[in-house]
Amino acid sequence: MVISKLDKQEKEVTTVIGTDNFSDGFKEMRDSLLELKQNEGKFLELFKKVDFKGFKESFLEELKTKIADFNQKSNIDIYPSLEFFGKNYKLTKDKNGFEVTSIVDLKLSGYSITKKINSNNTHLFVKNKYEKDVRVEVESVYFKVKINNLKFDSEFEKGIPQDVLKNLYTFIADYISNMNMYNGLILNIETEDEILLKNVENVNNRIVFDETKSKIRYLVNRITSICLYIKKMMMSVIYDFDDKQFKIVDSDTTKNFKNKMFFGHIGNQERYNAIFINSLFDEEERMKFSSKLYRDFIRLAESKIRKTLTSNKMMSLNEVKNKNIPVNLLSDQQILESLRATHSLLDIALIKDSIPDEKQWARVLNIIDGYLNSIK
Repeated sequence: MVISKLDKQEKEVTTVIGTDNFSDGFKEMRDSLLELKQNEGKFLELFKKVDFKGFKESFLEELKTKIADFNQKSNIDIYPSLEFFGKNYKLTKDKNGFEVTSIVDLKLSGYSITKKINSNNTHLFVKNKYEKDVRVEVESVYFKVKINNLKFDSEFEKGIPQDVLKNLYTFIADYISNMNMYNGLILNIETEDEILLKNVENVNNRIVFDETKSKIRYLVNRITSICLYIKKMMMSVIYDFDDKQFKIVDSDTTKNFKNKMFFGHIGNQERYNAIFINSLFDEEERMKFSSKLYRDFIRLAESKIRKTLTSNKMMSLNEVKNKNIPVNLLSDQQILESLRATHSLLDIALIKDSIPDEKQWARVLNIIDGYLNSIK
């Protein structure tokens, strides 16, 4: 087998692994890999068979499930905003980490106390008309606000369409207005000192205002985080010995391929999140994604084959029994050498259970029969 890799000077360095005693299944897998390595266009054909339509449907379906909790607490449909942020990973990642300083305009039309809490009250000191500090009691309460106007800074708004911003602002205002917020407010002040009363009012308004901004900050970051951490479909690389070709499949479907060798996952690194999501909705982005994954695929396949073939432990019936490799990889000679090691009848039964291909089991059974005849 000839396996190549690129060194630091981008020159091809060739490693030759002998092909003696290799099975037909291995040789077919080797030829398939070499064909893909020598022709990136073949990999593109392979990549086009990836079920991106299924990935897209699953992605959008999960996105829709995320709005259920929001819809219980608001009459405004947040989906247009979630869809935009979900489809634009890089932009959404930049918006995540929203701070209250990005709220440049917030107007409230007062607040209403919905419930008082029986708890140990604290106190504050507020100036009276004589500029002296007066101790006032602070009571724990739940309250609601009404948002009349809301706007974020230009840095946050950059790159977001106006219709999405309108939907986002409308949703946040409605959601927060329906929320019971909790904090301590100054209540039941009995005084004729108008200055003191005005200062108490200002303190309460500031507490309500700051609490509202804090809840807006939390809500915005919750929205962006939900869109960033939607479960992305995992792509697995396998070699299908029945079809005699490599395949890139949804990891949840690998169990459907009985006669396979698993190589690992591809495209699931964090650096690919943006282009993976873009590729769900744009054919051109999908082709860019294919190009980026090509070298990853070659490295993954070569590394797995090299590690497997250079390990006597891996190339044995014991590893077939443990379902680490398919029996297709083993030549008749390697199967025979494995049989010469100590194997119980239970081992043979487990090996049989690990070989779904009847033809391959017939091959192993024939070798077992020959081995038994040879030791009489």
